[in-house]
Amino acid sequence: MNKAPIGCLIFHGLSSNIDCVDAIVPRLEKYNIPYRMPYLRGHGTKPEDLVGVKWQDWYADAEKALKDLLNEVDKVIIIALSMGSLPGMDLTIAYQDKIAGIVTLVSALRLASPLEPLIPLIALIQKKVVFKDVPADWYDQEQLKTNQNYKWIPSSAVLEMVRYYKQMRKPEMVGQIKVPALIISTTRDHTIDPRTSQWLFDNLGSSDKTMKWFHKTSHEMLRDGEREQVLDEIEAFVVRLNDVAVRQAGQKQQI
Repeated sequence: MNKAPIGCLIFHGLSSNIDCVDAIVPRLEKYNIPYRMPYLRGHGTKPEDLVGVKWQDWYADAEKALKDLLNEVDKVIIIALSMGSLPGMDLTIAYQDKIAGIVTLVSALRLASPLEPLIPLIALIQKKVVFKDVPADWYDQEQLKTNQNYKWIPSSAVLEMVRYYKQMRKPEMVGQIKVPALIISTTRDHTIDPRTSQWLFDNLGSSDKTMKWFHKTSHEMLRDGEREQVLDEIEAFVVRLNDVAVRQAGQKQQI
């Protein structure tokens, strides 16, 4: 079977429903680009299923999806929202020869809450984190009404994300990422500290990297009011890398 030059691997965030990222799919289908969009462990069912899940489980699920997609394509572009950026970056480091590029949206590298340093203690005392929709955080109020994310999650799941991002939030880690990168963030993120997106961009080892800021949308960048502009940026990045891969594949065939 002839493999496609490029495929895309799409990761959601912590507590996310898949509809937080599935708006990307029509943009890929226009170009017949294969993709995988897995639910990471504990998601897509009920919040209780996150109990006992470790960050290594999220990585294992992400790696399984990558290997599955590589049966169909030569190289992969990773597109990851929030917590999904952690296994996304981790895989990029581990499988760099198979990764054509990476897109991160509001990379989960530090929570915006001033209580972030106390998360380990809070997880011991409080077993649940309850999420309350804050209309003022959303640019598109109609999209807020359709939010299907978990309304609460176990505190242990938040702690696992914190453990994961503390491992990844090191210059010597992200400096290993050499592939083309598109870093997208919003200054109106009240979930993840937006300054960490700039930190990520500054510390990436890639010479081909772009930082794109938005100033109206919330943390849910692929659902809120500027989603079409965000999707345009992702599409342009994917198409550019796909065109390069197609040309390279053609040259190999001629040889």
